[in-house]
Order: sequence, then structure tokens, then C-alpha cells
Amino acid sequence: MARPSRVAIRVLCLVVVLIPLLAGRSVAPVNGFAFMDVTSRSAVFWTRADTEGKVTVELTDPAGKTRSVNIPIDRRRGLVASQRIRGLAPGTLYSVVAYLPTDGGTGWTLRGELRTAPDADAPVSARMAFGGDVGGQNVCRDAERGYPIFGVISKRKPDLFVGLGDMIYADGACRAEGLYGNTQLPGETEPATTLLEMRARWIYNRNDPGWIDLMARTPYVPVWDDHEIVDDFGPSHDSPPGKPDTHLFRVGRRAFLESNPVAVGRNTRLHRRLRWGRHLELFVLDTRQQRDSNSVDDRFTTPKTMLGRDQLDWLLASLTISDATWNVVVSSVPISIPTGAVADPSRGRDGWASGDGTTGFENELRKLLINLYEAGIRNLVWITTDIHFASVQRYQPFARYPDFIFHEMATGPLQAGVFPNELLDDSFHPERLFRWPPLTVDSEKFEIASFEEALHWFNFGELEVDTEGTLTMRVINGEGVTLYEHTLTPVPRGGPAKRRERSFE
Repeated sequence: MARPSRVAIRVLCLVVVLIPLLAGRSVAPVNGFAFMDVTSRSAVFWTRADTEGKVTVELTDPAGKTRSVNIPIDRRRGLVASQRIRGLAPGTLYSVVAYLPTDGGTGWTLRGELRTAPDADAPVSARMAFGGDVGGQNVCRDAERGYPIFGVISKRKPDLFVGLGDMIYADGACRAEGLYGNTQLPGETEPATTLLEMRARWIYNRNDPGWIDLMARTPYVPVWDDHEIVDDFGPSHDSPPGKPDTHLFRVGRRAFLESNPVAVGRNTRLHRRLRWGRHLELFVLDTRQQRDSNSVDDRFTTPKTMLGRDQLDWLLASLTISDATWNVVVSSVPISIPTGAVADPSRGRDGWASGDGTTGFENELRKLLINLYEAGIRNLVWITTDIHFASVQRYQPFARYPDFIFHEMATGPLQAGVFPNELLDDSFHPERLFRWPPLTVDSEKFEIASFEEALHWFNFGELEVDTEGTLTMRVINGEGVTLYEHTLTPVPRGGPAKRRERSFE
């Protein structure tokens, strides 16, 4: 059968986006709505409309009291309506109705719910799901099932969901036939280099019914990584292959913030902290805006930075003053599994680990870890992604200080290519507790024969804390099967170190 032309594919993609708009059903127009970066007393409401006007949001508390908020739709931001709604009650489940205008005048009625975070001293249980990598390597929306893993996550009823990065692939393609031979809803087939093209990526992914349903019922914490713009990007390397004079950082950041309006302050600062009761606090990192070039060597005398001085100082200070039982550091790139520099070593490493080279960001991380030890920080968990398989590590980074232990959960993909490997940089002395696909699977010969089989390998992570502060880590696959579960009991916080050691092994 002849392949469809690029024009035909674009027309079909447009029809796929417009069908729900023209059908007159009371379902989500284009992208539904979401509440992002939810706190105990506020939340960022977001939606994308199909015409100008205003969105009316009604929040009804358990006592039946309704609050109405009108939010203007901004054409300059791609018909997005977003606003932080303040004055909410902590630990409260609101029913939500959002009314959106349409060109036909009948309007859309969207329904969902919002649960605000508990007060910081409330000893409540909490369940947090997380994952990244959506639609990469031409593993896009299946024609019948879309992104089914979002439905699996919804069924577990998490209190919040962290999208860990690569939540679109602006530099990828979504063709009518997927990587695993299944029929897909076609999207763009050329890398995005303009604002409109990047918006199209967000519209395509967010138009998935499973994602719409998850966001309508679950507070969302957005994070970006490289593929929101281009592979392994940073401010000094943001050009697509073969186009060194084309720079995508600013346009990609704008597209991200239109669909994820969570920046702090005027400087589009994306690092931030979010509290969920007594036992859980998240420290969301921005691993992209401030990083040095990946290709530069990371030396002890001239260490590279991934976070930038301000963010690094903020992270250390914020962790030091946190009184949460568990501190969760959200990093889009992994600690010990080397990434980047695969096809072209001159591009350098993209994650923390240097691997067998010298271009990672290990010296900055080493400085951070020793400062955390000295500050008495314990009960530390990192959640990461970007590697396209799941891997859980336990760290005891400094032999002199055996009581300083932390864990990393690297998960994914939610739905993208699956590429397991055995690499594990020993710089911070990791002990691998789990890998999916398992270590018994030969990575060199690993193949996936169908989309149905791929669901077995797609995965996400989950952290659940009970009312006493005990934390359970889980890895769950796209079929809803719990693959790995490990429970951690919190330990008392250490006191500040009396003196600084200069040698760490």
C-alpha cells in the first residue's frame, strides 16, 4: 500500500484534533484542563480553548459552597487560559466545573476534581506517581488506546502526578504506523522549529483521553527535559542537527510555559518546592536552563554546573530547613546511568554521570551530597528518568560516612522506545536493587515485537507514605502489574557535621 503524503497526514492530524470539537459532546475541548503545582491553599488552573473569551471555573467544597473564578483566554499564548487560584482550604476535595466558550456559542462543560495539599504538619498518607518520556521514537498515540498507561495511573488514584520530562518530543515524529507496527493517530513528522510547531506537539499529546482524564482528577507537577526542545539541549547547545544557526531555547521554553504555566518570578525560574503534609516535600530541579555545555570537561579544579549557582544554593538551603519526613529531589536526568554522547562522543554526557569519560556533572553533585551530609539530611529519595528503562539504586556515596544513604528511582518510558543497558557509573557507589527489563534480559538482543508487548515494558514509579512516615517505593508497568516494591523506614535526622573532610572515597 502506498504511503500517505505529508499533506494527507497533516490533514488527518488536524481532523483528529477537531473531531471532539465538532461533535458537540460534553467532553474535553482539545486538551481538557489541569491543576498544576497544587499547594495547601492555591493551585494553577490551566486549559486550552478553541476561541477567545473567558473560562469560568466553579469549585464546590464538601459543604456545598461554590466559588466562581473567571479567567481570560489569551490568543497570544495559543488560546490558553491559566491563573493561580488562591484562598483554597487545605486538604479539601473540591468538585470542579469549567465552562469554556466555543465559536458556535453553546460552550463546553468540563468536569473534574481538585484535592488541595494538606497542611505541612498534617500526618496524612500520600501517594505520588511519576514518570517521563511520552511519544518518543515514533511510539505515539495508538489509534485505539492512545497512551493507555495514563489510565493505569488514574486507577491507582494518586494524590499527585509528576511528569518528569520529555512529555513531548519536539524533535521527533508521530507517523501513521508506529515503531511497534501498530496504527497510530498521526501527528507532525518533521522536527519542530517554530512556536506553532511546538504548540502542535503539546496539543497532540495532551489531546489523549487518558491524559485528559488523569489531569482532570490529579494535581500535576510539570518538569521539562531535553526533548521538549531538542535532544540533550542546554542554553549553549539548542540547535537542531545540521542547523547550527537555528536556536530553539527561547521558543521551546515559551511553548513549555504556555502548556505548563508554573514558572516562579520574572526570570522563568522553574526550580521550586512543593509540600504535601508532614511526611513529603518535593524539590523540583531545572536541569536545563543553567547548565554548562555538555561537551566541556568536568574537572575538580574547574567543575561544571548543571543547576547554576543560584539553584544549587536554593536546593541546599531548602533541604536544610525542610522538616518533612521524606525529601524527594525531582531530577529529569539520572545520577549513575550515563546518558548522552552515544552517537557522537564530542557532544559530551547529558546526565550527572561521566561514565567512561570526563564530561558529566559529577563534581557539582559530589559537592551537593557532601553538603547534605554535613547538614544532617537523611531520608532522601531522588526520582529521575530519561534512560527508557527502570532502575532503582541505593547509594552509600562516602565510605567514611556509612550512615549517609539515599535512593534513586529512575523510571520510564511512559510510552516511547525501550532501551535497557547494564551501565552503572560507580562514582557514588550505587547498588542496583532492580531493573526493568530485568538484568536477565540480554540488552544487546532486546526487541519488542508489538505494541501489546510494549505495554509490558512501559512503566512508571510510585512513592507512597503512610501516616507514620513509612515510605514504599514501587515500579508499575503499563499493564498495571507491580514489578518492584520496597519499604523504607525513616531514620532520625543527623546533626550538623563538626568539621569538613577533604577526602571522600
